[in-house]
Amino acid sequence: MTSLRLNYVALTDVGLRRSTNQDSGYASSSLIAIADGMGGAAAGDLASATTMNIVRQVDTDLSDVDPLEALGHAVAAANTRLGQLVRDDPSVEGMGTTLEAMLWDGHRFATAHIGDSRAYLLRDGRLTQISIDHTFVQSLVDEGKLTPAEARVHPHRSLLLRVMLGRDDNDADLGWFDGKLGDRFLLCSDGLSDMVEDDVIAQALGAESIDIAATELVRLALEGGGADNVTVVIGEMVDASTLEEESDLACADGQPQLVGAAAEAPQPRRGAAVDVHDSTARFAVDPEELRYAPREPSRWRLARWIIAVVVLL
Repeated sequence: MTSLRLNYVALTDVGLRRSTNQDSGYASSSLIAIADGMGGAAAGDLASATTMNIVRQVDTDLSDVDPLEALGHAVAAANTRLGQLVRDDPSVEGMGTTLEAMLWDGHRFATAHIGDSRAYLLRDGRLTQISIDHTFVQSLVDEGKLTPAEARVHPHRSLLLRVMLGRDDNDADLGWFDGKLGDRFLLCSDGLSDMVEDDVIAQALGAESIDIAATELVRLALEGGGADNVTVVIGEMVDASTLEEESDLACADGQPQLVGAAAEAPQPRRGAAVDVHDSTARFAVDPEELRYAPREPSRWRLARWIIAVVVLL
């Protein structure tokens, strides 16, 4: 039986319309992960960086631990830390992050997923989305009320139902996934999946090397409009007996790659100053702030939910 190892690459770009990168990505021979922060001025970069810098601590010797249990504990610890940051500084209330992580133990992957960052598998030339978006439109697709094509252009396609906010009521999906020789796994933020069609992603992901694939995927996202930060993390299952010199350049030195907000180490902040005479500061709304708004009292939330469903359907 062929022994497998994981080649990897991580690449990010701030995009064409944003001034800060709220995505975080990580890649190593054991762990590939991505977190897409949200909350606009409420510190989406802090949320994704905090989460990634905790989750990547599971990138260690797994011989004496259950990988899925270790990954689950790391996700829970990251969520707890987000809650602590909000309690320490209420000005960041509403910040949150998605998370997609795959932890390789030498035999299979332990996986964690929450939000709408995606995991794709390219196997034998066929691209499959192996994560399920935690979005409002995906729930309508699951109920047979929307087709996938309709969901892709729906005005509320970015509305998240589950995301890491530092609360106890949003659990990540945990599970196992088997990899085989030649598989390529792509983890990406919606800055790619919203900008580029799946068939184009498949073609780019099948490039000669994963380094070329990552560069091409980011280029395609920017060419498609670059409306958001774009981050891609690729893992490829290769024969462990192949020489290191044959590896992709990105992972040839064997060092993990950390990109985006987590690499820039944003710090917790308190009450960022706002000029009250600046009308744009007072009234402009960042679309990221609308992806997952803080919850209202339950009676109003239920009423607005009913109204929203009636209007949308």
